[in-house]
Amino acid sequence: MAERDVLLVEHDPKVSEVLRLIFEAAGYNCLLANDGREGVEVFKAGRPPLVVTELKITGITGIELLQQVRAVDDDVAVIVLTDAADVKTAIASLKSGAYAYIMKPIIRDELLIAAERAIERRQLLIERRQREEGA
Repeated sequence: MAERDVLLVEHDPKVSEVLRLIFEAAGYNCLLANDGREGVEVFKAGRPPLVVTELKITGITGIELLQQVRAVDDDVAVIVLTDAADVKTAIASLKSGAYAYIMKPIIRDELLIAAERAIERRQLLIERRQREEGA
């Protein structure tokens, strides 16, 4: 696992490609999954620090994916993407441990700032836990 790895879970190939281009241009290494089940498997194999997922994915829902990856690694930073009609589900994702949700259409800078902050928060949580365990 590298600190600049991101798993992108998106069933629409066009959106997936746009996300990949945004993150690669910002220096990330992208892992891709076309549906929720594949996303969980790719996550388990690579353990990236950041997951960006659409809420409405196939296989399993975005919230189920969120819960499953957090069961593997409670420190994983997850950002969910949603449309305006799905705000209730986006809020439920926050209650399930997502770092943030971003409304479509995606604004590149908003997405990248959220990603950086999510990774920073993840690292702070890990460092705090390590200090507490060492004390």
